[in-house]
Amino acid sequence: MANALGKPEHGSYAGRWRPTDVPGAARGNVFAQRAGFTNLLLGLASPEGQEPSGQSAMWVFGYGSLMWDRWGEAKGCIRSTKAELRGYRRVFNKASVRNWGTEKFPCPTLNLVQSESSWCRGIAFEFHDSRAREIKQYLIEREGKGFTLRELPAQLDQGDQITAIVPIYGGGNLIHEASVTDVVNMVLQAKGRDGSCVRYVKSIAEALRGLEIDDPAVIELWHALSQSGREPRMP
Repeated sequence: MANALGKPEHGSYAGRWRPTDVPGAARGNVFAQRAGFTNLLLGLASPEGQEPSGQSAMWVFGYGSLMWDRWGEAKGCIRSTKAELRGYRRVFNKASVRNWGTEKFPCPTLNLVQSESSWCRGIAFEFHDSRAREIKQYLIEREGKGFTLRELPAQLDQGDQITAIVPIYGGGNLIHEASVTDVVNMVLQAKGRDGSCVRYVKSIAEALRGLEIDDPAVIELWHALSQSGREPRMP
């Protein structure tokens, strides 16, 4: 998966993670230098002179770093708006073994799983159909091995029904049957080339809060980390 900065990750996570001694957690905010991203996305405005193109356009649904790293600007995004993906929920079940962790101490990162009664709030990006091939190729290169681009129904906050491309990980680095306690211990131990796993989770929590998106999985994990006595209160 692309990490919190939108960089692809490659590597393998072999075997089931086992708890070991937990070191102190590092702190930081990956998005400290991304001032203004919240205002950019929450403006929800089309560029001057362009009108939303409707269902015939191509849509991409972002639930992680796609929501805030301004990739759409360089790809000719017509507009971005909050949207809802029904029947899916966020989960920290993709093991990062390079960007935020190692093969010995992997970092659980964001993914989506099917859940009939759940929903996932994110950002939908609209593009002209003529850019579909370019956008799909970009997403394949960005997300990395193990991701598939699924076409799923979503609903914009304005009420419009769309079909959006959604990158979902299903490769060999999935973390299976991990309790919240297991995930917390993994987060506290993992550190990769981009920083600690705690830093990753904190950045996700802060970014979603800035977008006024309350996600149960993110809130639960950050609350559990806070209760561990090694992290500050929920941002």
